[in-house]
Amino acid sequence: MIKIEFEINRDGHKFKDAIVLENNYQISEEQIEEMKEKRFQDYLFSIIPKEKTEINEVENNNQLPEVQIEEIKEINEGEI
Repeated sequence: MIKIEFEINRDGHKFKDAIVLENNYQISEEQIEEMKEKRFQDYLFSIIPKEKTEINEVENNNQLPEVQIEEIKEINEGEI
């Protein structure tokens, strides 16, 4: 078995991990780098609060068009 230890420091996040492969592994250095990056991205996803991203999505997706806002104002003021 071959153990490839690595550390990624990016944007204030420090991630340490290791990839363990069979002695006769047949993957390229590029594939190993992709594996490292995937693990780092999975780590980032696991530490970002899901509630915060859901709140941002709700705020962005629930905006009313200007026309609807004006109609609501007219209804509230008794003009319609």
